[in-house]
Amino acid sequence: MANQSPEFLANSTSIGFLTKPFKWAFIILLVTAILFFSSVAIQTYFGQDDLLKSELIRTQEIFAQSSTAELPFHIAVIRWIYDGLYLVVFKLSGIEPLLNGQQNDALSSGFAGMLENFATELSILNDTLKIIAIRIGNIMAFIPLLIIMVCSAVFDGFMKRKVRQQNAARESAAIYHRAKFWRSGIIWTTVFIYLSMPFSIDPIILLLPVILLSIAGFFQAKYLKKYL
Repeated sequence: MANQSPEFLANSTSIGFLTKPFKWAFIILLVTAILFFSSVAIQTYFGQDDLLKSELIRTQEIFAQSSTAELPFHIAVIRWIYDGLYLVVFKLSGIEPLLNGQQNDALSSGFAGMLENFATELSILNDTLKIIAIRIGNIMAFIPLLIIMVCSAVFDGFMKRKVRQQNAARESAAIYHRAKFWRSGIIWTTVFIYLSMPFSIDPIILLLPVILLSIAGFFQAKYLKKYL
């Protein structure tokens, strides 16, 4: 029996099954890092002065505060995300005193000492982190609606698929794969554009990708192979 090449082993089903989760984890981490740093850069250098205030006003208009003492889930998400970002960017890096206008000899050395003259930029960065946290929270607020609409669309699509099976309709794998392609494109494009916008945008615009994802889910379910 001929010796198997390393390429064959790397592409084998068992090895590929074991390494695929790590591959997807790396891709997701890389895309997340690109989205975050691009959002920070764009909003820091091109954002409006009152962008944070406008985002808060628009968010409060769409998601009215309930009368109960318990915070809505997406508001809690906003706080968790901002606390996490603040911890990583300011506290762990040791530049939190500079953000608060405190300066002493201990800050004169190391990384924090290089940023002593950038207190204004650090304040802008802090506001940018708040804006990113608010927008991620707004995205999370639409997740329940997205789940309901996509599940309904997929169920309807499967019913259409059942009709195609009974009527012996022709296969259309091209539509299925295009819907799959557009689904991923809609998700990443929406997240990138919404997080990176250097001006205030109404959260209600997130209904558009919700509708488009529902349509894509419908076509994927409808044109799934008739016989698996």
